Amino acid sequence: MLAGHLHGVMTNPAVQFFELYTGDDAIDNNDEARAWYQDTTQKLHGILNRTNFHTEIHEFYLDLCSIGTAVLQTEVDDEFLIRFSCRPIQEIFVREDNRGFINEIYG
Repeated sequence: MLAGHLHGVMTNPAVQFFELYTGDDAIDNNDEARAWYQDTTQKLHGILNRTNFHTEIHEFYLDLCSIGTAVLQTEVDDEFLIRFSCRPIQEIFVREDNRGFINEIYG
């Protein structure tokens, strides 16, 4: 139930769940830049909805809720531009820096 809720709230395919911006008010308030960001955001949502993203992100949420760790791999795809794959945790190795932050993932 938690994985389904996360999918519905955070990455619902029926709504725009992210928006592009720079964080720089001077750029973000420029009408031409804002129009480009809005158009590009819509295109990216369209691309995600035509791929296997929503199937794999749900699997990601299942892993995250059950074992606390999940990995979503992205690959170039000739047909859909991008392909997603939720990788089993036993296939993944992580390397942390001296502060305990993960900075490399091997699969």
